[in-house]
Amino acid sequence: RVKCLAQGHDGSKWGLNLGLHSRLHVPPKVNAVLGKNITLGCRVELDANLTLTQSSWERQLPSGAVTLAVFNPQFGISITPEYVSRVSFTSPSVQDASIRLEGVAFPDVGVYTCKVATFPLGNTQSSTTVDILGRWSLRFVRGRGQAEVILLIETTVATCVAERGRPEAEVHWESESVHGQTELQKREEHDGITTSQMRFVWSPTRHAQGHALTCVVRHPALPGEVRLPYVLNVLCEFAPDVMVVGYDSNWFSGQEGTRLDCRANANPPVQHYTWIRMSGQLPAGVVQEESTLVFKRRLQHGDSGVYRCEVQNEVGTSYQDTHLFFLLLVSPPPPPPPRLCRVEHVNRTSLSTPPPSVGTSGSASRSLSGVRIASRFPRSPPQTRSFFPATFLLCLMWINTHLLPLSVCVCVCVCVCVCDFGKMT
Repeated sequence: RVKCLAQGHDGSKWGLNLGLHSRLHVPPKVNAVLGKNITLGCRVELDANLTLTQSSWERQLPSGAVTLAVFNPQFGISITPEYVSRVSFTSPSVQDASIRLEGVAFPDVGVYTCKVATFPLGNTQSSTTVDILGRWSLRFVRGRGQAEVILLIETTVATCVAERGRPEAEVHWESESVHGQTELQKREEHDGITTSQMRFVWSPTRHAQGHALTCVVRHPALPGEVRLPYVLNVLCEFAPDVMVVGYDSNWFSGQEGTRLDCRANANPPVQHYTWIRMSGQLPAGVVQEESTLVFKRRLQHGDSGVYRCEVQNEVGTSYQDTHLFFLLLVSPPPPPPPRLCRVEHVNRTSLSTPPPSVGTSGSASRSLSGVRIASRFPRSPPQTRSFFPATFLLCLMWINTHLLPLSVCVCVCVCVCVCDFGKMT
């Protein structure tokens, strides 16, 4: 909208609002990728009473403004010789003064101005700032060439590199299961170009094989963040993990078929298995067959002791000790002799007879379903009671009290002994 001002002879001021306006739509900033083409937009809005006479683009330099391109509806297009191969109008018209700048480089960074001349309003202009973003690339660098690492040694397992960014790219690592440290290294070049390297430093374990890291990159040239997954290929080298199986703490002297199996998990693979006895040489009849210790005979009490299985690979040697203790089994008492019986067939009428009696020969018999079972074992002799101990004590009392002479007591004891012997026989 235009307001005209006038001044009278008396110094008073007055104005007339003509009701005319023009508007330019130019983005405030344009980011360009190094070596690519960019468009500097300039869309023109004019009232119906305005006439566009000319549109142009200028670049602001420390030495002053430099005209790049001019469009005149009557005379056509004119491009400055310095930019004739790189600058062109996209759709030259009274409504569009946009231009295309090809093959942008860092010297193209700066302020560009779109100007429109109209009648009767005059000139209208709007500026934009051009910035060049480095033509960066993203790549992974594996730790130690093939991510082959030794356990417990902290090392760089992966590096995420954003190369030649302007401005520098924001790079970081993310992981839910692997917890390490990150180290950022920057290398700056001319024209504000920066290469960013984000290293992931970690002490690998073989349990992390197949887990994922994610490299996250943010840059103004990107519409959003870039997430690139990286799967860990951790080829861990470790000394053998040794385990001995076969012994259940219940071995006993005289047992047969016993053996101890030595098993190991190792990378690189196992080279040697060695069985030793800590107290000396292996007992006779005990041999090693590959990774197994075999007892070729019955166990003996002298086989007890500590046996060690040593396992070796290129990384180192590990071992597992097994303490063998054999139970001494005491032989149980012999079983009683079998009961000898004879079977006699009798008449069934004998079932109604009274219970069998005990004969003088000491054999007992009974009838059961027409069969008589007679035992050959004699009955135990009747229990007899000996009076000699009591008589001997009584004699000692009488002697001490002087009730009987010694000779009488001796005679009594001899008689009692004779009587007891006769009962026993």
